[in-house]
Amino acid sequence: VLTVSLQLAEATSWAKIGHEIACFQHQISPGSCGQIPAAPISSLPTINKSPHTLTIVTAKSNFTFSRASGLLRRWVGGSCPIVSESAEHRNALIPCFWRPPTDNDRVKALAHWKSFGVDKMTSQLRSMRVDGNTTAGVITLTTRTYIAPPSLGWGWNATTTYQIQSDGSAMSVFTSLEKPVGITPDHVPRMGFDIALTKTLNQVKWHGRGPGESYPDKQNSQRLGIWAVNDISQLLYPYDIPQESGNHTDTRWLELTTRGNGPVVKISAISSPLPFGAISDIKNGNGAIDDSSLDDKCLLQHLFNFTATPYSAEVLEKAAHPHDLVEGDRTLLRLDAAVNGVGTAAVGPGPREDHLVKLTEASFGFILALV
Repeated sequence: VLTVSLQLAEATSWAKIGHEIACFQHQISPGSCGQIPAAPISSLPTINKSPHTLTIVTAKSNFTFSRASGLLRRWVGGSCPIVSESAEHRNALIPCFWRPPTDNDRVKALAHWKSFGVDKMTSQLRSMRVDGNTTAGVITLTTRTYIAPPSLGWGWNATTTYQIQSDGSAMSVFTSLEKPVGITPDHVPRMGFDIALTKTLNQVKWHGRGPGESYPDKQNSQRLGIWAVNDISQLLYPYDIPQESGNHTDTRWLELTTRGNGPVVKISAISSPLPFGAISDIKNGNGAIDDSSLDDKCLLQHLFNFTATPYSAEVLEKAAHPHDLVEGDRTLLRLDAAVNGVGTAAVGPGPREDHLVKLTEASFGFILALV
């Protein structure tokens, strides 16, 4: 990427020497994508089942899933928790379409979203299957769920595939949404995952747009680069009235670290439900996954959205002033394939049609790896 910066050559009464007047970036060459490296097989993972949970035990991590919901409840890397459910976050990782409203949303979009129950979506398990590739040592868990608001007649049938590396150094999660059924909203705020991180993972480094927030209709205010903050609170913009903020578009990769010698988690987007090697005859609701051509595909995608916040969506929506904000017991990480633009509805038009997240068939996924 070529970056051109226009700066003051001399100091003025209103700015110091070197003050940037404008910036322009142009992509000279395309980014590269590639395969996911295989982990060495030191020992095969084991699967432990109880009436309520399914736990996959590896050399580096333990992953616990609910047998009632099919959702991840806990991931412990070594002796350090990475993600876990809590009283506030009933599931540690879940497909999600909701975010706190902006002032612009409150004019029209918020009432539309809530009338369709987008803020109260639930995930109902239909089937759950575990497959182990004894040759590669990979564990694959596939669930079929119905994602819908309570008591309303619309929703998505979804297939979610989790793959865990043989040594537990990485987990992928990939969701495929079928065409929604019923009478649906015109659009939703976002499309991606909510992940409940331990609060010790509070330092962030990323390759994408920064250093400030960016959305589809205001992303050119930020430049591409590698950015870092010492605390996730620095990702958020301190609006006078608390609201949605802190999204970062065009992200290539994201790292979350702890102060000291804690774990480092690196996140990338993927284009395949089976990044760690294909397992034949994995059935979903529509038949078997065809893995015959995966070896020749680029599995790492490039661009996604993210934000991380210590506040729940409910706390942000109810807060009238910054002092009303109360941190939760987990850090909420949002990883999104698509997000709505913010528009100007409080004083003008809302987001353009091409900046809205429409309801359709979709698929998205990520790799979370211990570095």
